[in-house]
Parts: sequence; C-alpha cells; structure tokens
Amino acid sequence: MAGFTTRPVIMGTHGVIAAGHYVAAAIGMRVLEQGGNAIDAGVAAGFALNLTKPQSTGIGGEAPILIYRADEGPGPQIAAINGQGSAPRRATIDWFREARVDVIPGDGFLPITIPAAFGAWVTALLYYGTRGLKETLGPVVETARAGVAVYPALQAGIARNAERFREEWPSSAEIYLEATAACLRSAV
Repeated sequence: MAGFTTRPVIMGTHGVIAAGHYVAAAIGMRVLEQGGNAIDAGVAAGFALNLTKPQSTGIGGEAPILIYRADEGPGPQIAAINGQGSAPRRATIDWFREARVDVIPGDGFLPITIPAAFGAWVTALLYYGTRGLKETLGPVVETARAGVAVYPALQAGIARNAERFREEWPSSAEIYLEATAACLRSAV
C-alpha cells in the first residue's frame, strides 16, 4: 500500500488513465470504456490537456511517446515516437550569430521549434491505435463545445501573461482576455 500522498491512489481492472487535469483523464477513460486501446486513450487525453491546461501545454508543443505492445500487431513491439520539435532549417548557429543573438531566449519566436505533438499523436494512432483521429477527438470536441471551467491555476496563468498579450499580440488579447474576463464575471 502506498504511503502518504497528496494525490489519490487509483487502481483499476480495465485500465487507468493519469493526466494533469481530471477532465483529460476522464476523456481518456471514456475512450477506454468505449473500446479504444491505451494508445487511443492516451492520445485523447493528450489532446484534452491542450484544452484543459492551455497555460501549460499546447498542440504546438512536444509529446515524446514510448510504447510497449503486449500482443501481436504491425510495427515493433517496443517503439519510441520522437514527438520533440526540430528547429527550423534556417535556425542555424550562423544565423543567430549574424543576428547578434548571444543567448537564445526561453520563449517567443526565436527558440520555437516545428510543432511535433500533433504528428506524434497521429503517428501513434496510425501504427498502434484502434481508432481514427476523428473518433479519438470526439470526446475532446464535445468537451470544448460544452466549455471548461476556468480554475485558479488557469486564471493565474492568464493574469500572469495578460500584459504581454496586450503588448505583443493585441488582437489575440482583445479576443481571449475579454472572453476570459466575461467567463470569470459570470462565474461570480
């Protein structure tokens, strides 16, 4: 038995899904309960995290995947899908030197990589999943249409970056910061 933990100990006889947000875990579990396999459920939960934790993850991010298939099937039994973004072709050391960039910043457009999460998830579905992309994304799309509650960590993430959005991406700020403010007002 596990010792003290701040997270619940979860066990199951059909499968278990763990994710950084309970809605993402529930979506993954729903996919399992509807007959999907672990890859289908993991991909659905990954997409759901983009919806439920936008302050921490995004479809333009990375999703390295390790797979062990217990049964027979196409492809290797053990696989690694490198869901980490690569640098754009022109982002060379020479380019950064010519642009007089001594230290590549931690965020913004200069350190950006080619998005890899989507490709990694689709590759996992293609070779190891039992469902197509549309079927896998179904519960995520339904959840997006119904809306996800703005919780304290999401609200804090939005507030922390609000001024930067206003300065660097004013048209996005106008849409998203106003929508978030309206949601927060209606929740009070």
